Amino acid sequence: MENWLDTYFDVLNAKLYEIKRDTGVVLGFNVNIDKIIKISSNTFAGIITPEVANQLNLEEYPTHNIIENRLDFLSCLLQSIKYERADEVITNSQELCNWVEETFQVEESKIGGQAGIIANLYNELGMKQVLLSLPHLNNELYSLLNTDILAISEEGNDYSINKISSPNSDVKLPIYHYVFEFEPGSYIVGDYTIENRRANRFILSHDMINTKLEFSKGLLVHCDKFINRYSLAIVSGFHLVNKTMNSSMSFSEIFQQIKSMLIRWREINPDLCIHLEIASTRDQELRRTIVSILFKLVDSIGLNEQELISFIEMINQELADDLKKHLTPISVFNALKQILDKYPNLRIHFHYLGYFMILSKPITSKYAIKRRRGLILASLLAAIRVKGLDTISLEDVSNIPLDISIKGSRDLDLLYQYLKANYSEGINQNEMGVFYSHFFTLVGIPTIVVNKPKRTVGLGDLISSISILYESQ
Repeated sequence: MENWLDTYFDVLNAKLYEIKRDTGVVLGFNVNIDKIIKISSNTFAGIITPEVANQLNLEEYPTHNIIENRLDFLSCLLQSIKYERADEVITNSQELCNWVEETFQVEESKIGGQAGIIANLYNELGMKQVLLSLPHLNNELYSLLNTDILAISEEGNDYSINKISSPNSDVKLPIYHYVFEFEPGSYIVGDYTIENRRANRFILSHDMINTKLEFSKGLLVHCDKFINRYSLAIVSGFHLVNKTMNSSMSFSEIFQQIKSMLIRWREINPDLCIHLEIASTRDQELRRTIVSILFKLVDSIGLNEQELISFIEMINQELADDLKKHLTPISVFNALKQILDKYPNLRIHFHYLGYFMILSKPITSKYAIKRRRGLILASLLAAIRVKGLDTISLEDVSNIPLDISIKGSRDLDLLYQYLKANYSEGINQNEMGVFYSHFFTLVGIPTIVVNKPKRTVGLGDLISSISILYESQ
């Protein structure tokens, strides 16, 4: 543990966490409004009667991604609490959303969607060249976005890229994601008690824009004129795609324009690093489409344990079943290795409570150390965010208590012993948390522990986006 403290202190004392604020970044394709609802152990006392409790499904995990009634919604929410996992479902029912707003207390509204969250985060850190896909910008969204963010506007056959200065639409579209943040405790539901030990969140999305995978068309039509100025693109939001909102097109048809755009970006700017931030979806066909189309077009992916389980099912069902039963650093590594074996182009960033790790094809020692610094910076900024602060800055990192996860450190030690036993040819560890072999490089760090986290939504997006930003400059 002392060595990990030294490693963190080395980054802090030498200010090795600085980022270049003129790095050009393109972000898309989900921006929405998060309505935050706090859930505690006594929340359901006046909501779920014994009669309703008897109708809830707390055992069988639903396979569908779209829900339309209160019972399905409450079942999914309570299962998220029971199994201590982040989850998200979609609804097309305005009636259900009205009931949610009448029944639960909305604490505040914030910018949401992976692209929206990352855009505001980068702006808080002083980034000056953040281009965000904004096909619709009404008054509600405009009031929640930092106005130094850039957007592309089409002007006849031409275009311009400017800071967002005013809404481009006065239409009030449903782009609301109800974020239920729950805390550890005993949740009594009728005669049933759910014991929860881990703070997390559940999202109910009522979204008529991101479910259609709409994006600023100038990013495709005019990309040959500007994409060379950018070194990083982060794409996300694909888990929200809904066939019924797309005239019953197939997923392959819905993704065709995105596919064409990413291919075009790569042709124009071969040095552009494209990162895909993954989110969970129960729809197996959608997951299969994301894997088959996007994994070979991007350079990097970011995911947590639930997302790893759901997406490894598309590659190796046996490994997915093993992860569900035994989520250990060794089972996680084996799942990541399966993805890397099938898609060797990928840098795979896994973030979990206690440790982060990145698996990729072999890289140099110098680059591995840079990658480790990026993970440490992500850990520091994540610790600031979970304390509930609305804004964060690089100046705040030196004030974070370095309470490094003992379990995370032990997990990485256990994984290293496994690697040494199973990849003895060429395996070595010259630096803390960096594992080299002829076949891959693994970089892992234990994270900072924050007791009683106040904010968890968007945390994975922060971790992935800070790490890849640091690496790409």
